[in-house]
Amino acid sequence: SGTYSAVIVSNCGSTFTYSVTLDEPDPISLDLELVAPGCPDLPDGEAYLGVAGGTEPYTITWSGELGVIETGTVISDLGEGQYSVVMEDDNGCTQELDFTLEANDDAFSFSLGTDTTICDDEQLVLSAPAGLEYLWSNGSVDQFIVVDGADLGPGTYPFIVEASNPFGCSHADAIFVTVYNCTNSVGEVGKKEPQVQVYPNPAHGVEGWTLSWNGALQGWTRNWSLRDVTGRVVQKGRVSEGQNTAAVTALGLAQGQYVWHAEGTTVSLRVQLN
Repeated sequence: SGTYSAVIVSNCGSTFTYSVTLDEPDPISLDLELVAPGCPDLPDGEAYLGVAGGTEPYTITWSGELGVIETGTVISDLGEGQYSVVMEDDNGCTQELDFTLEANDDAFSFSLGTDTTICDDEQLVLSAPAGLEYLWSNGSVDQFIVVDGADLGPGTYPFIVEASNPFGCSHADAIFVTVYNCTNSVGEVGKKEPQVQVYPNPAHGVEGWTLSWNGALQGWTRNWSLRDVTGRVVQKGRVSEGQNTAAVTALGLAQGQYVWHAEGTTVSLRVQLN
């Protein structure tokens, strides 16, 4: 930028002076706004390019993995992938931005509800949202499953469902259902198991948990098991007669939720590993 002059002298001795001032454009600034696709296989993403500085008019070109796909300040109908946008102003100055679109995968979410209990002569219907594809931890692909306390028997059981739509979005949820023996005789009704406590919960690293209780657990064989959310036994142990604590290590366990169960009883505790 600046002021420049030219002096011209003719053959006749005449002198001509011409001055011009050149102003440098403001620096080019690009502002890229992205709207991610709603699902991995749903092409509904968008991109907006704002331009400031330089010299108008601007030429904006969008490219994907297969080459140029659009021009202008806005592009829509984008799926997941890698893209670039090039801006060229009227003076031939260019700037380029590369960007990646990844689906939010938040098209839907749902909950099977809070953990619950039923009697061994009751049934519970678990339901996922309509219009999706389903896979339950028991192998069912239906929208609904029926939890039958008589079939399961006393204990705590995890049920997990993963639901997905045709565009690749999915969501999973889990619920723990505890089945109690509610057919005790009148004299046994109201008899409560000793309270079992666990510390720490959640546990961190490999420190694991310590469970403690006061009094005898009715019907206990002194064997215990630890199950993951799929119901798979990941650890077993046994306490000595008269012992009122159990140590459960977290060594080799992945982060998540587990169920500790006193075998032969209806006593189960949900524990967390972070």
